[in-house]
Amino acid sequence: MVLRQQGPGLKRAAWSSRTRREGEAMPATQPARSLALQEDLAYFRSQILGPLMLLPLGAVFLILHLSSEPVVILKLTLIYVLVSLLAYLARRFGDLTASLTLCGGLFGALVVTNLLLPGSIVPCLFAPLVGLTVLLLGPLWGLISGGGASLSILALYGTGVIASGDVAVVAVLLTLSIALLTWLAMHPVYTALDWAWQSYSEARRLTEALRDRQAELQQYARSLEEAYRRLEHLTTEVERARRQAEEARRLKDEFAAAISHELRTPLNLIIGFSELMVLSPERSYDEPLPACYRADIEAIYRNACHISHLIDDILDLSRLDAHRLALQKEPVRVAEVIEAAVSAVASLFRDKRLGISLEVEPDLPLVLADPTRLRQVLINLLANSARFTDAGGVTITARRQGREVLVAVADTGIGMSPEEAAHAFEPFQQFGDPARRRTGSGLGLAVSKRFVELHGGAMWVESTPGAGTTFFFTLPLHDNIALASAPPVWQRWLEARLAEQPHTVVAIDPGGQAARILQRYLDGYRVLPVARPSEARTVAETEPVRAVVYTGAGEDLEGPLAAPAGLEHLPVVVCPIRSGETALALPQVVAYLAKPVTVEHLQAALRRLRRVRRALVVDDDPDMVRLLGRMVRALRPRWTVDEAFDGATALQRLRIAPPDLLLLDLLMPEVDGYTLLQIIATDPALQRLQVIVVTAHGTEREAPVTIPSLTFTRPGGFPVGAGLRCLRAGLDALLMLRGDAAPAPSAIPWGSPASGESPPPPASGPVRAPAAPSRQ
Repeated sequence: MVLRQQGPGLKRAAWSSRTRREGEAMPATQPARSLALQEDLAYFRSQILGPLMLLPLGAVFLILHLSSEPVVILKLTLIYVLVSLLAYLARRFGDLTASLTLCGGLFGALVVTNLLLPGSIVPCLFAPLVGLTVLLLGPLWGLISGGGASLSILALYGTGVIASGDVAVVAVLLTLSIALLTWLAMHPVYTALDWAWQSYSEARRLTEALRDRQAELQQYARSLEEAYRRLEHLTTEVERARRQAEEARRLKDEFAAAISHELRTPLNLIIGFSELMVLSPERSYDEPLPACYRADIEAIYRNACHISHLIDDILDLSRLDAHRLALQKEPVRVAEVIEAAVSAVASLFRDKRLGISLEVEPDLPLVLADPTRLRQVLINLLANSARFTDAGGVTITARRQGREVLVAVADTGIGMSPEEAAHAFEPFQQFGDPARRRTGSGLGLAVSKRFVELHGGAMWVESTPGAGTTFFFTLPLHDNIALASAPPVWQRWLEARLAEQPHTVVAIDPGGQAARILQRYLDGYRVLPVARPSEARTVAETEPVRAVVYTGAGEDLEGPLAAPAGLEHLPVVVCPIRSGETALALPQVVAYLAKPVTVEHLQAALRRLRRVRRALVVDDDPDMVRLLGRMVRALRPRWTVDEAFDGATALQRLRIAPPDLLLLDLLMPEVDGYTLLQIIATDPALQRLQVIVVTAHGTEREAPVTIPSLTFTRPGGFPVGAGLRCLRAGLDALLMLRGDAAPAPSAIPWGSPASGESPPPPASGPVRAPAAPSRQ
């Protein structure tokens, strides 16, 4: 409802009342609602009071028609003007006072008019006055006015002012009828006003509620804005932390490489010379080692070997963290790996007078694992047990447990507290007295746990102080491995069948090295290398080939390539592998020796050579050249050993008088070992040269592998589901390499129409993925 301009008194009252109600909710009780309704009626009455105060002036025109006497007309005009003026003046005291003055004044004026104008229709004018009273003062005052008017009419009739009884009766009936009709007419008005007030109150309540909700929404909006700012700040911090983590990883890789190269070479000298002095002093130095020096040199040798093992553990842990270490899985017997590990540490247990007992189930199934890494895990666990065991020994158990093989290494040593066991697999964590700590690196258990997890298993420890420690680890069984053991005569046939179970792919790789890398990383696939595409068809005639993979080192392996002749129905994958290891994959390279080079390792490499009379040792470190030369002379006294201290000198000697054997270091200034190998591969005069590569990093660390691009081509094209899965796998791999996000759950199920029933595109097309660094 809207307030309009009104009289001063009522205006102030109405505004005061309206202002009071605007701060309230909908009236909760009937009296409160009635009060509000009365206030609204007072407001409407105040609106019509002003025009009605001019009503007495209108009565003057009626008098002019009822009388022709000037004196009567003047008297009555003065009376009605006075009534109007009194009503106007009374409004200063309120609308109610003005209404009473107006109605009472008109009542008296009508009585006077009847006295001055007898015998006229003036008695009937009491009826409009009753209606005016109901309108201004309400039904109750209307009934009072109607009663008073009827009594006045009857009194005037009794005194003879009203001469006709019919006129008196008509005037009384008309007055009472008007009173009743006005009251009936006002009832809907009251009802309408009541409804209007209820609607107004409800709208008012809803408006207040909406205002409260808007305030809450504004508060939520401010909270969300603040949360967004904080999230944006956290995102910035996470991105900064990610960059810092990537930088830290890069620095760690550089540090690991520096450790590998800068420490392995001096360690090689320490270990090599001390080993020669202890094991073969007469052959290496032409005189025996004095007895007073032997114990000291043995201590030097022993601690240098300990540092070398520590460096190996650090590098393995770094490669595991960077996902650059791959497994060469094959079906293996766990019992054979356990026996090999026990043989490796037998002397250590003999020296400490500790026993080793084996409890391996005879029908234990084969597992798909890397035997070298699995043997390393067991050696680490056995060495750890020997370090903390003074009496008794170690028991190794292996048994099948559901779909896994459970291996346990239990010792009778000093044990660990629960607090120590909780941190047993953390890097550089060592427990016990300082004497025991000095014999370990604190990395063996961490590396072992990572190796087991890389196989898809788990490792944990159970220990009681003073009662020994038991390390457990599990290896998952391969799905295609037979559940029961077979007779020894059938075992070889079963292993051959087991190797045939995975999907078979043909890798076209002239050098053969890329195919070996593929086999290392593609679990569940068997990779058959061929040198030329024409050989792939021959292989497919005897093997169930499922795909063709181009994996050569040639620079022409870019974009989609056609399948070899006769294999057009097979999908083709172009996966060019770029690696420094490709340079090492030469027929002249017969062995790799990772520093520190020991007499035993060199002896094993020399046994693989053909007839040799003259050898050339090439390294930019003169001490390393002297050590390798002395080792070769000690092992092969009849050989002639020449020395070169850089690649250029070595190349000159190779061209002047090619030797039978070349011991080559890879990292040298200017002309390095890779360059020499490339020259050897292209020089016909050096094709019979035998090369032993000596490296501080090992072949895998020396040759990082990258794949510039991947291309998948399928005859007839890809169904949309299969193509999108290839795209999704590539995107997930790229995001995981950057560390931006985890792979999202697949939204295209394998059996959906999108995956298999959608029509293929009209022509075959490649699906390419950007290059990604290798995990090797």
